Amino acid sequence: MPLRVSAISIFAFIVWRLIQRLRAPKSPLAHIRGPKKEHWLKGNYHRIFQDGRRYNLDMVERYGGAVKIYALLGQEQLYISDPLALHHIVVKEQNVYEETDMFIMGNRLIFGEGLIATLGEQHKKQRKMLNPVFSLANMRSLLPVIQPIADQLRTILTAELPADGSAVEVNILPWLSRGSLEYICQATLGHSFNALDPTKENDYIDAIRTLACVNYPFCEHFSNDTPTDHPHCA
Repeated sequence: MPLRVSAISIFAFIVWRLIQRLRAPKSPLAHIRGPKKEHWLKGNYHRIFQDGRRYNLDMVERYGGAVKIYALLGQEQLYISDPLALHHIVVKEQNVYEETDMFIMGNRLIFGEGLIATLGEQHKKQRKMLNPVFSLANMRSLLPVIQPIADQLRTILTAELPADGSAVEVNILPWLSRGSLEYICQATLGHSFNALDPTKENDYIDAIRTLACVNYPFCEHFSNDTPTDHPHCA
């Protein structure tokens, strides 16, 4: 008897799901072209990171500036590369286009309810408070702070080149990450954490690297990189 009840329950659940799918409104992206879903969990989202630049360029060349892709659990998303559409989304009407739930929830868990983890009126209020910080006049005043860091970064990268002028491959991502961190520290906090000096240790920098490496195993499923390839884990 219990087995029969379980079988009936499973059958009823399947029928209910099929009816829901048939009654669901048609997706607004139904007529947008794009590659087929390759995996029930990852869709084809992983290919964007796994196959890198070549896959992205081929996808845009084949399907155009607006492409339908399948993200986690088959969720349909738009992949935009058209310059006019990007300007409309990122600059002109940025308040209309909200970030994904996963992006908001992830940032909220890690950073709290800051600018990159809020929406609506709260987000607008926080942006309004920060707008003067990014004004042209204020950014210009930060140039004497930022320029020496850029010069130091250039010296470090130049030292990586062979003296005989021969070609060599230099991994600049870890240095760009360190340089960005030093820019932020000196320009906003007025303090140097010696991010460009790998011989000096700092608890704050170590905490940032640890956070990046802890989160990276999830991203690892969407690319061919190993944790040691990640610029923050170097």
